[in-house]
Amino acid sequence: MKVWDLHCDTLSELRRAEKNGTPASFAHNDLHIDLEKLQAGDYMLQCLAAFVNLADPTPGADPLVTALEEIDVFKRIMAKYPDRIAPVYTAADIRKNAEAGKISGLLTVEEGGCCKGSLGVLRRTYELGVRMMTLTWNHDNELAAPQANPGGPLAAQTQRGLTETGFAFLAEMERLHMIVDVSHLSDRGLLGHRGTRHPPLCGQPLQLPRPVPPHPKPDGCDDPRPGRKRRHRGAELLCCFPGHRPHSPGSLPQHGGAHRRARGPLQAGGRHRGAGPGQRL
Repeated sequence: MKVWDLHCDTLSELRRAEKNGTPASFAHNDLHIDLEKLQAGDYMLQCLAAFVNLADPTPGADPLVTALEEIDVFKRIMAKYPDRIAPVYTAADIRKNAEAGKISGLLTVEEGGCCKGSLGVLRRTYELGVRMMTLTWNHDNELAAPQANPGGPLAAQTQRGLTETGFAFLAEMERLHMIVDVSHLSDRGLLGHRGTRHPPLCGQPLQLPRPVPPHPKPDGCDDPRPGRKRRHRGAELLCCFPGHRPHSPGSLPQHGGAHRRARGPLQAGGRHRGAGPGQRL
């Protein structure tokens, strides 16, 4: 069974290691993701996120620079191991890489705030190869509000959602065919997103302490309103940590006591299951 993992933070960890003067190899490292682990797990697709923390305490930290530097890490990885992993920009690229015996690497961004509200920056990230982006992480930005984070467990944010700029980003991402990752987006933002024409989405809606259904719905994120479900193309992620596991994990490969499942049209047919680390490495 081929594995698809729709998120990992390996790029940010590799960048951090470089900044600390202790560079790590993508071929083999002590993180959750490296080429050896991907090949041993029969991975077909690995999404690699340029992760940005808007509250980064590093002096002079700039979210756009951080994202660009992590994109640079991605580019260097793809150039260094072209016989083992290759970038993908379309579904056809995934099939082509699979036929060539290569893993596919899809570049994503976690924290739309790195674009600083600029559609021009969004378009340039697309040119650099980004094909999926979260609107938020854990901080309000020009696009939207995340779930409430009062310093303890996350709580549903029902007062603030998408901004006008956020809706403009949705429209431009639709035009570009860039996937919207609604992980971390507030409940209010999810409801606003569903009321518009929008690009394909994926997300991890179970980030709050809500009941976990036995089988993740294949048609996108659950609507937080009782009795309402989404009827649009998309994929739902179930992120599991130690002590919070799915009902029937089966033979899913696990790293660090956690794994993630994904179902939906991103599977492109056949029997594929997404799995990977749900932790921040």
